[in-house]
Amino acid sequence: NLATDGIGEVAIAPFYTVRDGWSTLINLTNTQNVPVAVKVRFHEAHNSRDVLDFMVLLSAFDVFTGIVTEDSNGNAVFRSTDTPNQAGNRTCTIPTAINLPNASGDLPNVGLSTAGYMGVGADNDKGQQNTDRLKEGYIEFIVMGYAEQDGNGVASLDMFDANDLNGIQNLDVGQAIEEHVCDARLDLAFTREDNAATGQPEILNTAQQFGEPINALKFNFRLINVERGVEAGNSATTWANFYTPGTGNGINATVEPADNANCAIWRGIERHNADVGTPVFRTAAVDWLPNASDDTNYTNETTAFLSSDGSCRNLIAEQQRQAFLEPTLNDAYPVVANSWDDQLNAALSLVPTYVSMANQFNSDDAAAGDEDALRGIDAMSATIMRRFVVNEWADNSAAGVSTDWILTQPTKAFYVDGVNQDQTITTNESIQTALAPERLEALVDSDGDTFFEARFTGNPPVDLGANGTVDLPLAPYSTAWNVRAGQTLADACNEVEFIYYDRAEQKPNVGSSGVIISPQPPQTIKSDNVCHEATVINFNGASAFADAGSLAAPNRVNVDTSDIPGNALNGWMLLDLSPNGEALTVTGLPVGTEQLGLPAIGFNLKVRSLGTGSAASNYASTLDHGYIRETN
Repeated sequence: NLATDGIGEVAIAPFYTVRDGWSTLINLTNTQNVPVAVKVRFHEAHNSRDVLDFMVLLSAFDVFTGIVTEDSNGNAVFRSTDTPNQAGNRTCTIPTAINLPNASGDLPNVGLSTAGYMGVGADNDKGQQNTDRLKEGYIEFIVMGYAEQDGNGVASLDMFDANDLNGIQNLDVGQAIEEHVCDARLDLAFTREDNAATGQPEILNTAQQFGEPINALKFNFRLINVERGVEAGNSATTWANFYTPGTGNGINATVEPADNANCAIWRGIERHNADVGTPVFRTAAVDWLPNASDDTNYTNETTAFLSSDGSCRNLIAEQQRQAFLEPTLNDAYPVVANSWDDQLNAALSLVPTYVSMANQFNSDDAAAGDEDALRGIDAMSATIMRRFVVNEWADNSAAGVSTDWILTQPTKAFYVDGVNQDQTITTNESIQTALAPERLEALVDSDGDTFFEARFTGNPPVDLGANGTVDLPLAPYSTAWNVRAGQTLADACNEVEFIYYDRAEQKPNVGSSGVIISPQPPQTIKSDNVCHEATVINFNGASAFADAGSLAAPNRVNVDTSDIPGNALNGWMLLDLSPNGEALTVTGLPVGTEQLGLPAIGFNLKVRSLGTGSAASNYASTLDHGYIRETN
């Protein structure tokens, strides 16, 4: 559910930018008295491909801050701005180097990477092929689990004392986080290297020390332009109760660290154990399951042990290829979207109806009530399905006022972005190939002829072809990510409509006034295509991101309001995300069975420059979008 109190397990800052002198600041606050591990992932704006990925390990009541900006060469980079404590220690990150100063006391610039969309094979998505694409996007934060802070929370673990020479082999990760001991031993704890004492991977030792994610974090972000002297902040969109395996296992209780002390399968194990079978299904020696009901064996090159206590009921994964792709928004569990619907005046518990190859291709049956066979991403989408987006606009050049709407669709890639499996896959497979099962929980058919196909098992509410496939995109999206006829760059477009008014409820002219010949033509409603995951909507060509690169970016849409009588300077707009009736099918609606619209979040950014030549005369603010839901 969306976190009505602003504190939760998952958050998305709908927009980051380094364009036109802007930078973006992030702030993570741990509101609880236990350490938590958080995945931080930057997605570029076009197709949600990953461009930066790391972990933040927050001690009790800790805060981590950072900035994404341009370096002296114009490259998009992230830099920690974390404040050290009295002892000079900072919040731990994985890799630890992200938050360790050099000899001069400076924290490193970490470059955002084009590898997720400019690589070879599946890693090249045929979209814009340059570094400019890194300059805008959105950021997601996922709590992976919580640990004990006193070193006594998990039996059989030695107290951490920062001494690598005394025979202690199992690092007490929670205590290391709390003591801010960010060193090579902590990095090692988030790898799959074998532990000499236990004979099992280091990451398993770590996962056994964490409980489930908890509603602990407050997230916010700020857009700042130092040259103009403006800053505008907002809270990230936050979800509570994202991953609650105790509830999903029939136990309405929190899974504590001690409950995972004997687990044997950690999140992400499939990523480095993947191979290709016939037909082209990803296979692995084991499957991590969200409710710890698995009892298969895990075998690596040197060690075999029985997972008698099943999967670790947390989202802890190693920060290594390809497991760094875990967790994702598809890890929502149980797959139920809880929300309050203002239009229906009712509390809803919505269950998606797409059935996937759940838990890396186990044959679970959603029709039998097994949530494991459903896609968690569909529950995430159901919480933010909106038919109309509502907000203000202003375009007053005399007062230097411009408005940008940010429209972000953080789950879109799971419905439109396919992967061509007609290639040799190894343990060091491509980023996108490794990501495909999490995005689609399915792969193309074995002949490799169709680029955009997804495979389902169980009892899906769709007509399957002869090969048991269904073409992408998945509803509610109308086109897959691809190069359209007549285009040179790939995109995935949905048509939207703009219904706008000024502040005196005037709308565009519909014809001559006075006595007319009936019937009078209806109001002309303008439409356009929204083709990217994070879109900037401008009004009358004005924007707070006004350099040439910004205005020419593919993820820009312009709304011309000059046909309002008198050329109004400001007003409001209804953005219809579903003029053609696109819908997400769910069960649990008291009226109808489909949610119309698209899963969307965002805000508007209004900048005012009074033209005095002084940065002190510039102002900026943000305003959350309003939304109207609709079912049919």
